[in-house]
Formats: sequence, C-alpha cells, structure tokens
Amino acid sequence: MSPVRNTRPYCLLMAPLTPYAATDTNMMALAEALERKGINTKFFLDVRGHFDPQFTLYLLEELFEYKGPRFLIEMNGQLGLAPVEKQGRKISPYDDQKCPRLSVLGSHPLDHMRGQPYQPVNQIYAVQDPAHQEVLEVLKYRCRDAFALPPAGPPPLPKGKVARDRPIDVLFVGNLGPTPPWNAWLAEFPASGAERDLVEQVAGLMLEEPQHELLPLLRQAREERGLPPDACHDCGLERRIEAYLSTVWRKETLASLHGLRVHVHGRVNGPLPLPPNVILGEPIPFVDVLAAMDDSKVVLALSSTRRSVHEQVFHGLSRGAVVVSEVSTLLEPGAGDEGGVVFRASSSDVGEQMRELIGDCAGLDRRREAGQAWYLQAHTWDQRAETVIAHMQPFLDEQRS
Repeated sequence: MSPVRNTRPYCLLMAPLTPYAATDTNMMALAEALERKGINTKFFLDVRGHFDPQFTLYLLEELFEYKGPRFLIEMNGQLGLAPVEKQGRKISPYDDQKCPRLSVLGSHPLDHMRGQPYQPVNQIYAVQDPAHQEVLEVLKYRCRDAFALPPAGPPPLPKGKVARDRPIDVLFVGNLGPTPPWNAWLAEFPASGAERDLVEQVAGLMLEEPQHELLPLLRQAREERGLPPDACHDCGLERRIEAYLSTVWRKETLASLHGLRVHVHGRVNGPLPLPPNVILGEPIPFVDVLAAMDDSKVVLALSSTRRSVHEQVFHGLSRGAVVVSEVSTLLEPGAGDEGGVVFRASSSDVGEQMRELIGDCAGLDRRREAGQAWYLQAHTWDQRAETVIAHMQPFLDEQRS
C-alpha cells in the first residue's frame, strides 16, 4: 500500500523568544494566520536563546517526512544545516529533501550575513523593507526568491479608552545609542577616497529632508563626483548612516516634548538631556509595552526606513493610540489629515506638532477610528500570510508534480 499523500501544505515555523521585542508575537500571529489560510502550521518557540540541535533535527525530520507539500519558515537564516554528500557532491539537506526554506530577516541584511553558512538552492528571503531586496542582490545572497514582508498587526481590540482617559500623552519604547556630535561622527569615516564627503552630503540631506532613501542618494553622490559605483560598500555606509540618523531623530523628538506626559522605556547609551516632564524607565517586556499602549494617546514609532514601518506602528493602532512615524510610502494611505498615522515634522517643529496633536482629544479619537479601519484592510497578519503563500506557491506546486 502506498503512503497516504496529504494535499494540505505543512509549514514548520520556528522563532526565537524575544520578550523585549515583538518578533515572537509577530511570528506567532503569522503562524495562526497561515493556519486560517489552509496551511497546516506548527509553531515552535525557542525559549532558551538558541535552538537545541537534537530537538531541532527532530522537528526538521518530521517536516522532511511529511507526505505532501511542505516548507520551513525561520528567522534570520539561523537554521543552517551542514551539507550532505550525494553522488559525489555536497548539497543542503533542504535541497536533498526538496523542502524550501523561507528566512524572515528581522532587520538589515548586513546584520545576518554570518548566519548564512549553508544556503540551500531552494532559499527564499522575506525582508521588512522593499529596499533590502536590492541589498540582497548587491551582497550576493543566493536565493530563488526574495520579497517584502513588512510588519503587520493584530485586528483592533474592542474599543478602548478614549483619548482624554489615557494618562500617557506620548509613549516611546526603544533603545537610544550614542550620537557623537556631527563633526566627531564624520571623523569616524576616512577622509581619503571621498568617503567622508559622501557621508556628509547624504546624511546632511537626510537630516533636512528625511523622505529620501539612502542607497539612491549614495549612488547619486558618487555619480556627481565622477566616482565608480561601489554598491557593496554603499550598503555598509547605508547601515551606519541609518543607525546614526534614526537615533538623532529619536533624541531630537524626545527633547522637544516640553509640557507633555512622556514615558520612555529602553536602554540609553550616552548622555540624553531630556525635559523634566519625560519619565525615563528601564526596558520592559513587550506584553507590558502593549499594556502601556492601552494608556497612551500617541505612540512614537520612529524608523529610518522609507518604504516599510517600525514594528510598533500597527500594534499601537490596534490598541487605540495614534502613531507618529517617519515618512513612509507604506503608511501614506493612512496618514491623511484625519488618519491614524501622523508623519513626524522637522526637528525644529515636532514639539509644537505633538502638543497640537495631543491637545485635540476629539481629533485623536477620530484619527484612531480612521487608522484602525485603514490598516484592517491591508496590514494585518492575514494579509501578510497571503503574501507568503503567494510566494511559496511555485515551490508547493513543484512538490505536488
């Protein structure tokens, strides 16, 4: 008797426990959404900080032996398997078993290059920012497909507190790294080869006009100087500029919030002059972040990406807060005059922008309702699951044939 062949696809989704970030919450939500979309999904959460090799092999063997279409979803390329010898050549066990691996990169691809020692041919990458697809190409990440999978959110909770009953005016949760003075930071880049000039031009423009994307600006600056293209090096510059600018924007915004009840939770590296009304607290688990969002009028979710979003955006909206974000094309439809997303004003104007926003509680309530209705249509994990399935479908079809 031939073995029973399952027609319903099976997905093993493995994610690390991240009590102080949204990663595990989001990956669990994706697993539940895949199940609702007809994918048999097993979600495994690594609670020890590293995957136990023996138990991981057990889970993967179960996946490989499934009699039907199947695939793995994991974070950041961590589940690399040593190649096996087949017909005189070494191949990935994923390819040997014809099981595609989808790696969800939680941040810039440069952060995860060391986690890719044995890339299978049937490798797929999901990146948070569409711009990172170009980075994958530049860094020569071998894969059969790469697609954008921005953060999403849960469906809005039942109607929570109205704005006037929320005791926290502004909530910011995130880390604040060192930001040396401008000239000291520029001095970290070599003056030879025009690198420092490139960084000064591009980062300076971004500080004034943050709606731009970094890689195109770096390419343009090279062309203007008659320099040859260097896409790989530009990816490294992009990452350094991005980290500096995002921290500068966060600090400048927080420093401008005079007269508001502001709660900040995160690690602070270096001096952080803040108004006396800002309450600076320790990092808190993400479950407590969600509870704080329930009590917040506005959530600051500032990210340097221009085509994606900070992971807190849709969680904030789901909890009834209005979200202030950097400019993002993904958020533009939800950032109208009465939208639930508000784009941060320039550093010189953001304080007044925030005080005006928070002073209009009725306006905040209107924005909350509009924001929830908007993101529910396009930015829940059910929609992200549909994206995953669409990109995995060719691989599933190959396994069926």
